Amino acid sequence: MVKTSKHTDTSKEILNKPLPEDNREEGLAFLDVNGKIFYASPSTIHITGYTDKEMIDGNAFEYVHPEDLQYARDFFAGLVQESYKTKTIKSRFIHKNGSVRLFKTTATNMLAAPNIKSIIIHFRDVTEIKFQEEKIILLQEITQAIAESNNFHSAIEITLKKVCESTGWACGESWIPSCDEKYLERSNVWYCNIEGIKRFEDESNNYKFPKGVGLPGLVWSSKKPEWMDDITVDDNFPRRHLAIKAGLESAMAIPILVNDKVIVVMVFLTSEIKKEDEKMISLISTIASQLGTLFQKKQMESFLRESETTLKNIMESVPVGIAVTTPEGKSIEANPAILKMLGYESKEEILSIPVIKHYHNPYDRERLIRILQEEGFVRDFEVQLIRRDGAIIWCNLNAIAEKGKRGAKFIFSVNDITKDIQREEEIYLLQKMTQAIAESEDFNSALEVALKKICMSTDWGCGEAWIPSKDGAYLEHSETWYCNNIEGMEKFEEESGKFRFPKGIGLPGFAWFSKKPEWRTDVTFDDNFPRKQFAIEAGLKSAVAIPILANNEVIAIMVFLTTEIKRDAERMISLISTIASQLGNLFQKKKTENQLQESEAKLKNIMESVPIGISVSTPEGKVLELNQACLKIFGYNSKEEMLKISVVNHYHNPYDRERLIKLLKKSGVVRDFEVQLKRRDGSIFWCDMNALMQEVNNEKQLIVSFDDITESKRHEEYIRHKQKLEAVGQLSGGIAHHFNNILAGIIGFAGILKMKMRKDDPLRINVDYIHEAANKTAELIKGLLAFSRKHEVINLRQVKLNDIMNYTKNIISKIIRENIKLNINIPDMDLTIMADVFQMEEALINLVTNSQDAMPNGGVLTIEVSPVTIEDEIISTTGYIESGRYALITIADTGVGIDENIQKKIFEPFFTTKEVGKGTGLGLAMVYGIVKQHNGYIDLYSKLNKGTAFKIYLPLMEPMIGIKIKGKPLSRTVLEERR
Repeated sequence: MVKTSKHTDTSKEILNKPLPEDNREEGLAFLDVNGKIFYASPSTIHITGYTDKEMIDGNAFEYVHPEDLQYARDFFAGLVQESYKTKTIKSRFIHKNGSVRLFKTTATNMLAAPNIKSIIIHFRDVTEIKFQEEKIILLQEITQAIAESNNFHSAIEITLKKVCESTGWACGESWIPSCDEKYLERSNVWYCNIEGIKRFEDESNNYKFPKGVGLPGLVWSSKKPEWMDDITVDDNFPRRHLAIKAGLESAMAIPILVNDKVIVVMVFLTSEIKKEDEKMISLISTIASQLGTLFQKKQMESFLRESETTLKNIMESVPVGIAVTTPEGKSIEANPAILKMLGYESKEEILSIPVIKHYHNPYDRERLIRILQEEGFVRDFEVQLIRRDGAIIWCNLNAIAEKGKRGAKFIFSVNDITKDIQREEEIYLLQKMTQAIAESEDFNSALEVALKKICMSTDWGCGEAWIPSKDGAYLEHSETWYCNNIEGMEKFEEESGKFRFPKGIGLPGFAWFSKKPEWRTDVTFDDNFPRKQFAIEAGLKSAVAIPILANNEVIAIMVFLTTEIKRDAERMISLISTIASQLGNLFQKKKTENQLQESEAKLKNIMESVPIGISVSTPEGKVLELNQACLKIFGYNSKEEMLKISVVNHYHNPYDRERLIKLLKKSGVVRDFEVQLKRRDGSIFWCDMNALMQEVNNEKQLIVSFDDITESKRHEEYIRHKQKLEAVGQLSGGIAHHFNNILAGIIGFAGILKMKMRKDDPLRINVDYIHEAANKTAELIKGLLAFSRKHEVINLRQVKLNDIMNYTKNIISKIIRENIKLNINIPDMDLTIMADVFQMEEALINLVTNSQDAMPNGGVLTIEVSPVTIEDEIISTTGYIESGRYALITIADTGVGIDENIQKKIFEPFFTTKEVGKGTGLGLAMVYGIVKQHNGYIDLYSKLNKGTAFKIYLPLMEPMIGIKIKGKPLSRTVLEERR
């Protein structure tokens, strides 16, 4: 029942009608003509802190901030005079907890409505939106200013000044690690003009802070922001006596990190007591995190310069248009700003035109005049005006009515807010673009993100990328391409792939040559557009090419085309150039990271895949790194255990170690060094060693490969082992194409072991598993190599699902923890599907592992297989499931469950619910991809603290009888039925 007060003017029948479902983000209230509240929606407590009962019979003005009270009363009084009118106001509101919030309120005068007779208001808390807007604007201003600065120190100074001016801090200073990194020393400062601050500034030059000492040193040590409410009483603020004399009270310090290393500590101080403000810390921390890389770049540049240059801060002020008119609409006066705003060349021309002609909607002029005549003034009146060339612009008007001896006149101030709206959109685009590219997997995907987001955000039809060839002779068309549903583009894209552009040729080549943006209003009339004929066929007109630069070198050219004639070149070029300038370093960084990751992954795979032991040690015998094969050869259970043992202790004859070191010092490389070594259990074995001495960071290291040749010596098969060692030596040198040879060695050794074992040997089954797993690994490597060449399809073949499940059951039973009860129900019937056995097993094990992780304290894991028939399409978490016959695999757990708000994101790449470092976010994305490749579907059902169930639907290959499911949203699972 809706809670209301008694209100004789409001129909009880209206109030007793069911109201729309409550919206927690928006409040609803009914007021009488004096502002008394006689209805408040339940969402009021979520927005204001007050319950609806607390607000009933109170006056709405009691909650308005004192400084906005008169403004609010005037707004309300004006609204009361206009029946059935709706107006919007932004004012500050006092929350129940004492905080000041910014509310956006929309009020409608329904006093004249017979069955309502009230002022209806909808209000929303927009404080956070305002804060985020200010945060984004500040971030862009600082980023742009730093990008234009000449050196590292001026970049820091700009940051300190901008932050202080924008957030109200009295002064800011930066502290930079010394060359030997023993202490922090002060660098740039920015101080406001407050009494006593000069001495604080001068004396601070004499201070140096080691790690943990003082506020800068504390942040240097913790690598985290620190806040001091009152530095005058803090024992870990050595400059406390200076702060007292300068009248400084609170302080905050924020680290700037690059690769987890503090390069700058920014300290901000104020002359008032400020309690710790998480939003303030978050804002400046965001700035610091975004600027870390830029700071490092500026620092490196400043070290290379012989002298610093002075940064010029160009402050641009936007003039305000001023106009004076009569109530009848005749222009009396206009300043140059409004001439420029509306596109007129002379004052005489604009004064000769009736004011009503400037309004896009004449009714707006009528409303404006009525308010001026009734109230005497107008504030923040947003209206669309018409420029001389016919273009429509948004303007914000403020006006007052003045009565003089010569009659009444209206004085207007006019601000063009069109660019402000565009700027907000561009800031949002820049932020999203930077974030998306930072999360991209590789350079090409980063380019794809840039093209797609720019096209979608700027209404350009398509985008393409051109990359310099390896020899730098020409530009070639990248595979990266985005097109927004333009007919006829298939041929244009196909033909574009055949073109190569040297410098200066074509639009991409011209931008490559000039290293500047290039605009073409109509490519169909451009003689330097070799693809002109194909552009005509596709209906393309305007185009723009933007170079992406890194270290003043073009790394890519982005080209955007549209079917319209566009002449707003300045704005478009400015927008995309800003994006390109910010993304250039990100692109280069991403490309370098990809190359480094590929190199590291190859090296790691080689070390861990080869069956020969590999170790890295010092000449003195300290082991630095080793692989799993090395552990197996020497009989150790863990890498940590073997790393503690000196290499010397592994030699049966210590003299052999000395001999090896002498040979390495002489030639740097030792091959086929046969020696007797000792295992962990003391047993002696023959080993063939290859060793290389190299220098890393001015320290010598030994890279040694170990091969147990005991069996080879017994059976006189030294030649075969030597050939294998040579092959492995090539692998360890970085050739990744021999993975299959390595697996052949594993399979061969497994075969030898089987030949040497009795049939009843209990270890024989383990060798069988090794043999089978190696074969599966070979198939995986083959598939990966095929994918890297031409994206070959997976190996689908007809299989019985029960065979897959029975084999997977054996693996699952070995990996599942003891505190988890496992229930597996597989029907006794043949369910034939088309599947890649290995990938399907991998997907199932991945889901089981996720379920196990979701039950840290134990629980029940249920796996069921059943045939189902879907008669009509049904809705799942990931889309529509078509009608047909399916084999249904259900994996359900009784774990922590998944929040409903993130269930739709659970299959997205890099999305994970695990804490940092505990998950990559690729597991469920991989499962989703495998299921889709099998023409199947996957769905999930989950409740917090109840559990989660995943359902996989795989198409059946033959008729069967099973459960029939009619078209409806999925809602029941094994998880639900168990309850």
